[in-house]
Amino acid sequence: MESRRTYLSKLTTISAAGVTGSLAGCMGNESENTMDIASSPIGLQLMIHRIMEEEGLLEKYGEPAGIEYNIQETWDSVSLLAGDQVDMAVSVGAAEAAQIGPEREIELAMHGVMLTQYPGMIVREDSEYATSETGGVQESWDAIQEDQAAVGIGGWGLSMTPLAGLIHNDVFGYDFSEDGDYNILTADFASLPTLLANGELDVAQTSPFNDASSLNYNPETDEMDGFEALYWITDKMGDMGYDPLSCSIGNFLTRADFSDENHEAVTGFVSAWQEAVDIFYQDDPTEFVTDFVNEFNAEDEEEAQAMVEWTMNRNHEVLTSNVEIDEQFIENDLAALERMSEIGVVGEDWDDWITYNPVSVE
Repeated sequence: MESRRTYLSKLTTISAAGVTGSLAGCMGNESENTMDIASSPIGLQLMIHRIMEEEGLLEKYGEPAGIEYNIQETWDSVSLLAGDQVDMAVSVGAAEAAQIGPEREIELAMHGVMLTQYPGMIVREDSEYATSETGGVQESWDAIQEDQAAVGIGGWGLSMTPLAGLIHNDVFGYDFSEDGDYNILTADFASLPTLLANGELDVAQTSPFNDASSLNYNPETDEMDGFEALYWITDKMGDMGYDPLSCSIGNFLTRADFSDENHEAVTGFVSAWQEAVDIFYQDDPTEFVTDFVNEFNAEDEEEAQAMVEWTMNRNHEVLTSNVEIDEQFIENDLAALERMSEIGVVGEDWDDWITYNPVSVE
């Protein structure tokens, strides 16, 4: 097994040209020519699924090689991949992989980037933890920790949680872990904005992209009426000297042995995803999304547009317009993961279990 030091010198680049051959070792389906893929059942990811279906992109990249792509829309991507029930987990990122690999003793490979770490830590403006009351962001976290205020996250296995561990250790001086310094509660990720708005949580790791209505997001001012972000993950990572795209939400994760034996199948799916993203960005995304209200779990077209408008107003892309990763991207990821390992957010031997196998989309 290669050590982390050899990643950059021995990168395998998969070409999208000539997608041929059959799948070797698909575990999620009886047919050896079917690649089973787990991906998020909501939001931008689900919209991309619909575009791929409507435009026939899965067939375009699969049929010439006799490959059928089967997308399972689920929140259980991690357990399905770890249990050999699917061949790829689109919405699982590097930080999760660095935890899953050592825990399950599974060699994992990442192939691209599809969604950045868009959430932030949000409080109500009328709460005692707003910066208008405490005097600053550090002071807000000091008060949250001292009072053991309720901090809500979507789960310990989500990729944004290890990044919170890194940020809170190195910036605010606190241990953001299950047995750490805060009173951290887990809840369904989609419910966090409502729980915050209702006062059941004091802080929530979320964003208007998850629920523009509950957070009173106004696209014209790019503000949440009555709410304040203590930080956004991508911005804070940039402030800390890391690349803001480090350890993204989704890296098209597979088992390493599957990717070694099925380069063409992996490439075909990632290429189909890239073409769907191109379609989304080619015109006005806020108008495009009106056909996907249900996919965003929005109340109506106006809320769906507000959710997408929020992503467009960020300093960094949320849905990445280019899924390819290069050596610099990988170096940036490794720097963040190494620091997370030093402070115990991921295990010391994480680099024995994950690798990067970039796809070249054509």
